[in-house]
Amino acid sequence: MTDTNERAIWGRPNTDPPAHYLQQQSRPPQPDLQSWDQQWEKRAAGVQPPRPKQSRGGRSCLTTLTRLVLMMGTAYLVFFISAGVGYAVVGQSMLRSWYLDQEPYDQEVWCNRFEKYLRSDYLCNLRAEASRPDNPFIPTLSPGDGSINPEDLLLTPLFDLGTGGDDTDNSGNAGETSGAVVTPSPDAIADASLAGGGAEPLPVVIVTATATPLPTLEPTATRMPSPSPTGPPPASAMLELTRLTPEAQKWNNCGPTTLTMALTYFGYRSNQDPAASFLKPNIEDKNVSPWQMLRYVNEVASTSTNVQALERIGGTPELLKRLLAAGYPVIIEKGYEVSDLGWMGHYLLLVGYDDLQQEFYVFDSYLGTNKGQGRPESYADTIYYWGHFNNTFIVIYEPWQQDHLNEILGGYADEQYGINAALELARTIATSDPGNKWAWFNMGDAYTQLGYYQEAATAFEQAFNLQMPWRTLWYRFSPFEAYYHLGRYSDVLRLADSLDNTSQNYVEEAWYYRGLVYAAQGNYNQALEQLERVLRFNGNYTPATDTINAIRNNQFTPPTAS
Repeated sequence: MTDTNERAIWGRPNTDPPAHYLQQQSRPPQPDLQSWDQQWEKRAAGVQPPRPKQSRGGRSCLTTLTRLVLMMGTAYLVFFISAGVGYAVVGQSMLRSWYLDQEPYDQEVWCNRFEKYLRSDYLCNLRAEASRPDNPFIPTLSPGDGSINPEDLLLTPLFDLGTGGDDTDNSGNAGETSGAVVTPSPDAIADASLAGGGAEPLPVVIVTATATPLPTLEPTATRMPSPSPTGPPPASAMLELTRLTPEAQKWNNCGPTTLTMALTYFGYRSNQDPAASFLKPNIEDKNVSPWQMLRYVNEVASTSTNVQALERIGGTPELLKRLLAAGYPVIIEKGYEVSDLGWMGHYLLLVGYDDLQQEFYVFDSYLGTNKGQGRPESYADTIYYWGHFNNTFIVIYEPWQQDHLNEILGGYADEQYGINAALELARTIATSDPGNKWAWFNMGDAYTQLGYYQEAATAFEQAFNLQMPWRTLWYRFSPFEAYYHLGRYSDVLRLADSLDNTSQNYVEEAWYYRGLVYAAQGNYNQALEQLERVLRFNGNYTPATDTINAIRNNQFTPPTAS
């Protein structure tokens, strides 16, 4: 019993069966006591007995599940790889086709979305590539009759030059001149265009403006500008910036936005939308010309705000400073380089300048206004790119300021004075730099406005041979005028076709000049079709309306070649 109890204490079972068990059945085999002892000794020593092996059925279930997961993962991996390859081969082609079928505005929206959310410039690069024509320049044209060489345009000034004299009355009465409009000398213009604040002012000829009489309106509470119109402008000046309302342009809307910002200086309370709806009812219209902006100010904005506007070409930096110092907002049209899109036109509102810093201060509807304080633009860049548009400027003013403005403008109060100044500036630059394509183009523009169409055509052909940017004809249409008046209709049509192609049919002047050619050739039905297309695109394009009326009233007269 003692031995049995000790074994029971250490966990070994009592192997003696009970009596009743022995009575019921035979004695079972005795367990292997040595094996039991080994197991108990290991357990007492802290050694765990081996776990029983998992049943074959559980292991099979786990293996199947693992295989299923691996198969699904492989399938997904194959799917995504295939999808990526499919996108690269098929989807990208479909995306390209879909994207290029969108309107330019929608292309811009999706370009911005890809850049913002996907950090991808694929669509922006695609747009830039697709918008660039095969020939990135204006097509060259066959020369005219060859009676005028480009060098002939540079030999002698077309107009009498000087500061006045017996032929000019400086009293301000334009009607008492002998007919010649005095322009500053080419050297004086060139110096003023290249110099900063230290340049001598141009010779001034006071001429009464010949614009349409202005309505009599009560002046608003605006201070009369104090700087002297005849003395040199101060070294720096700034408009009252609190009177201006900065605004960022919407899609393709720099003209209406810049004009609206200038109008707010005189109490105009609308945003860019009313001007845009009048100037370019179709948001894809690539251009708003200065004459259209003048129409909006003088015919529309003036009904609610006491304002008027005038436009001149051939301006100088000195004149811009005089106007700003006298308190007049000035809009200039200039070239603009976009890194991924190339050259295009742009409007800027000038609000101040500083000779010490050699900078103009501008409100730029695209690049901003420096938090309403004026964005600095160097004199050098402003003057250079301003020259791409023949130094065009627009002045906004109140009607009661007309006489004072004329004193500031001097000879530029007469529109032809500015044209003559532009011509002589272009001739001077082309003489010193015959490879300057903009000088030749500006020369042709000035000759066209003066009615010297053969000289204009010669200058334009020289500019085209020097490879003008392909967007030039989106904004500047004097080549159409010159060739049309010379009867070179095939050249007009060729330029119109090029304009349609590069602008994606979003510049109405292509249809307008094509309509003029058809009318001059007696194809009145085709002419009316083109001109009516202009009005469907922009109902406020009055030259098309006037030509349609002339055709229908049998009053259309083809040009006489000169």
